[in-house]
Amino acid sequence: MAKFMKLDDKYSVSIVMPTYNRKELVAKNIEKLLNEQDYDPTKFEIIVVDDGSKDGTYDFLSSKFKKEIGMGRLKVLTQKNHGLSRARNHGLKYAKGKYICRMDDDDSPLANRLKESINYFKKNPNKRLVHAKSYWVDKKGKKLHNGKNFVRGLNKNRENIAAHGNLENKTEDYLLSKKHGKFEAGRNVIHGGTTMAHRSLYEDIEKEYGHVYDPAVVTGEDRDLWVRIAKMVKEKKSKSEIGFLNKIIANYTFTPEQMKKQKAKIAKRKDIDGYLNSKLNNKQKVHIIFANNDIKDNTKLRHYLHKVGRRAYRNGNLVKFVFRDSDSKQYRVRSLDTDVVRKRKDDFFNTRTYDINSFAELQKEINLNSIDSMEFVDGTHFTSEHRKISKIPFQYTITENLKKKDLSKLSNSSRTKKRLDLLVNSDKIVIHTENNKKLEQLLLTYVDKKKINRWEIRK
Repeated sequence: MAKFMKLDDKYSVSIVMPTYNRKELVAKNIEKLLNEQDYDPTKFEIIVVDDGSKDGTYDFLSSKFKKEIGMGRLKVLTQKNHGLSRARNHGLKYAKGKYICRMDDDDSPLANRLKESINYFKKNPNKRLVHAKSYWVDKKGKKLHNGKNFVRGLNKNRENIAAHGNLENKTEDYLLSKKHGKFEAGRNVIHGGTTMAHRSLYEDIEKEYGHVYDPAVVTGEDRDLWVRIAKMVKEKKSKSEIGFLNKIIANYTFTPEQMKKQKAKIAKRKDIDGYLNSKLNNKQKVHIIFANNDIKDNTKLRHYLHKVGRRAYRNGNLVKFVFRDSDSKQYRVRSLDTDVVRKRKDDFFNTRTYDINSFAELQKEINLNSIDSMEFVDGTHFTSEHRKISKIPFQYTITENLKKKDLSKLSNSSRTKKRLDLLVNSDKIVIHTENNKKLEQLLLTYVDKKKINRWEIRK
């Protein structure tokens, strides 16, 4: 077995880079890191995390960089597709360096990327995170220049902040404010692709929140991390721990696709800010949804959960979606991450799931004390689980088009008896079907009318 190099130098660095379906591009940037950095190659390692790519990224990189992997200069890890946050966290687990350099697979580093950041920390030992400036380039690497927003690759708005904003001592104030005793997320003035952090900073954040990058945040995951760091600094009432390097050390690839993503983020920011602010003020609660196994075939249910997810983020809550795999009998868990705010794909609720073998494991994964409410969607699944956690308020949601016969033969159907029991004991009933008026009349035979809420069907 090849020996990994020992990164025991005082200023050793681990570069963590997630990637998804960009094997040629990430290979190009790995080569730049390996061959073009103006920094001792024995003092840094590269950790690439393949986030479940479908283009053979892992095998491609493992073959192309076999020598570098053997030397310990490069690690190539792989995981199921769980999104950027989990990929970054996965890479951090294997990082040996004293400093963590965050990179994206499409942002090409300049030769001074590592050297300038390390030199900054040598001169500023009181800082634990530094960010810098970057060139904004197109797909071909050409510097953007249109006079309005960009001048020779420099973003005019960011340059103005860098020149007049005292980012060296005020970055935390941009990121976070406190009004009427409550923290509020502010403006992100940090380009993540230029950052380097002392690993102790990430360790402190992990102790506080259980993670560095929040797995439930895949849209704006950097900003989420920076504001939590800013909060930690302000609560300690210490001087600024986030510094600014007034030098250009990286390229930021800004394409029309990136512009669309940025506009989408801004448009949905109020939804995500609700979630972020509740976390900052320690008021975050979990809404857990137990749903049928045929989620992948139920378009109506997917749409309903999408709406629930958007509303939950706006209200500051986290949604955990649980169903049981019909073959393996395992629980499958899906945190409805911030992508649910930005888009709705047919396969959204079939991706980024992870398996849990028992209810005891489920309890460990989802702290019952953090659960604000529960929801049962269609059917009698998870009735045994409900009995174990029955003290938590819950609602029963119906998205399927039930007919009168479905509830009429109660004495002959144990499944329908269980369903009726859940309906009668629920705190709220949500009807989200095409025949909700008929269904409401049917349910009134058994339940209190005050419990029933109707949702309109999307045409």
